Amino acid sequence: MNPKSKRPFIKRFKTSRGYYVYDINTNRIISVDKVVYDILSDFNYLAPNEIVEKYALKYGRIEVEKALDEIEIAHKKEMLFLSSRPLELSNAGLSHEEFQQSYNNQLGQMILDITQDCNLRCHYCSREWNKDEWDGSRYRMPKQIAFDAIDFLYDHSSQIENPALCFYGGEPLLEFGLIKQCVDHAYSKLGCGGIHFSLTTNGTLIDENKAKYFADNQFNVTVSIDGPQHIHDKHRVDINGRGSYKNTIKGLRLLYEAYGDDAPIKIPINMVITPPYDLDAINDLWVEQPWLPKNITLLPSYVNTEYTNFLEVYGRDISNKTSRRARRRVQATFRRDCLNGEPWKSPIASVLFEKLLVRIYKRPLFQPPRDVYPINGCCIPATRKVFVTFDGKLWICERVHDSPSIGSIYKGYDDKTMRDLVDTYIKDSYRDCSRCLAVGMCTLCFVHVYTNAKFDIERKRKFCKNQRKNLTSQLKTYCSILEQDPHAFDYMESIIMS
Repeated sequence: MNPKSKRPFIKRFKTSRGYYVYDINTNRIISVDKVVYDILSDFNYLAPNEIVEKYALKYGRIEVEKALDEIEIAHKKEMLFLSSRPLELSNAGLSHEEFQQSYNNQLGQMILDITQDCNLRCHYCSREWNKDEWDGSRYRMPKQIAFDAIDFLYDHSSQIENPALCFYGGEPLLEFGLIKQCVDHAYSKLGCGGIHFSLTTNGTLIDENKAKYFADNQFNVTVSIDGPQHIHDKHRVDINGRGSYKNTIKGLRLLYEAYGDDAPIKIPINMVITPPYDLDAINDLWVEQPWLPKNITLLPSYVNTEYTNFLEVYGRDISNKTSRRARRRVQATFRRDCLNGEPWKSPIASVLFEKLLVRIYKRPLFQPPRDVYPINGCCIPATRKVFVTFDGKLWICERVHDSPSIGSIYKGYDDKTMRDLVDTYIKDSYRDCSRCLAVGMCTLCFVHVYTNAKFDIERKRKFCKNQRKNLTSQLKTYCSILEQDPHAFDYMESIIMS
């Protein structure tokens, strides 16, 4: 045994019909026989004669030697099964000067947190759980700060053709008057065709006038609906504990009437999936509302219970086993639909698994060795988006809790903090990422790494563990479907990855 050698940088996995190797350096997925599959665990770790001796009794000397020859040929000619690991992580490979250029001139989206108040009291809302920490004066963003933020967007998006302005809360429609003032101000700075608008709403405050206004100004309006009435009303309740489903559906329908044929694209539905994770039952939304098209853009996510005690109060009887069972059922539904040539038949199954498998289907292939790997899930801070709170402070993202502020609309970006965000993420993640099977297709980002404004590697590792587990499951699903129909994913060619 050579103690200085390393095993190949690969992930082996099996389906009910075959044996596979995900070669991380090349990003290739290779179908192999059982002998090659077993031997690869020791390739480049044990000497060839040691491998023959170890496996000869199980497979026979001739078969083992034949398998070793196949591995060696693939190793030399196709650069497969190398032991190379990443030498460096990089955020888009930008120099410090290029990084500055990007965040000073390429801001694509600004999100204004125009109010922290809300007319609902959703059980899983982190703001609801932490309401005792709020200062009542912070509920509304002053008009002048909102206008100054829009000026900041104008000044920092010179290389972006059509930047976006998003209104966020709380419930942003509590400040509909402010939204209209902001739209007028944005038009005065960027012109009527030079900016996109969007907002996220619970839909309960939509009336005909608001719906027409949003349609006339081509807003993207994301409406939050968790499923059919008995699911939605379980946790999306008003201040008196009453379900909000009927008012939300009424608002959604008014939007559809105002938007016409554009509605399925311009009005996405945001869904929070909560215990007992009955994914099949969520599809009953289309039974209750048959006018709702199945090709509507869906944005589902499993409930995020960080910074709340939601599970202790509402999910104490729900085990991880229940969650896994529910996911397996909906995964089986997606597999069935794909094999029947109807991948969109079950909306929830499709959106939960299709995006994951598209990432595998459209993965780039490489000629190794690759020394530098990108931190795939991380955007370039203040380029893809920036989040502005009521006081004009700038933050990476509306989803990132406990991160440091990256500046203000009045003082500009804090260059040191911006650099530290990226440099610390790369430096503190490298040891883990350089050995991780998911490093080539990882989706983790800054959302998962902060505690009290400091990078927290232990917190990140909890998400890393799930990332590896999920990727392995996705690889198995992907290959098991292709075993039955090699063309099952051909339709994905036309899908644009976000």
